[in-house]
Amino acid sequence: NVYDYMMAMDVFIFPSLFEGFGMVALEAQASGLKTVMSDVVPTATHLTDLATPLSLNAPITKWAKECLNCKVKNRQGYNYHIKQTKYDLEKNVRYISNLYTRLSEIN
Repeated sequence: NVYDYMMAMDVFIFPSLFEGFGMVALEAQASGLKTVMSDVVPTATHLTDLATPLSLNAPITKWAKECLNCKVKNRQGYNYHIKQTKYDLEKNVRYISNLYTRLSEIN
């Protein structure tokens, strides 16, 4: 259960060398986690003020400083930010369901 694991964390570190999108970064932000990620993760995943991109060439002390500088008080409110974007799961499920319904009516 991803939600349970993320709620047990204080910060999410995502030092990816290559990332096509980075859905897990959205999940972390939706859970209200400070998300320190490599700067190769697409900027489309920077949906909240919790997203902090850093170069993998940056000193480890810079990464550590960002991780320790985590002062998120109300983690519950961040899911709302994600729901307002095009990445909301419920909206996408409804869209695809309606699309399939319309396509089945054509045949």
